[in-house]
Amino acid sequence: MLSAMACGLAATLVGSPIDVLKSRMMANRGTGRGLVDIVKSTALHEGIGGFYKGFAPNFLRMSGWNIVFFVTYEKIKAAASLPRE
Repeated sequence: MLSAMACGLAATLVGSPIDVLKSRMMANRGTGRGLVDIVKSTALHEGIGGFYKGFAPNFLRMSGWNIVFFVTYEKIKAAASLPRE
């Protein structure tokens, strides 16, 4: 379970800034603001923390998914390796 949570943390650390930028680009569609402008604006007005808005919910979502996935995977793998009669 700790490995699954560490995997969720790593995925959130890498994916959260990309997710925030994607959401902001979708919200600014049609305004002519590009990715570089949104990155500059976020960094200037909110700092590095602005790229990690919603970190806790994303971490809980990713960790929960990874825990369920890896525990289920290990159970299926163990069941598949049982001797057959």
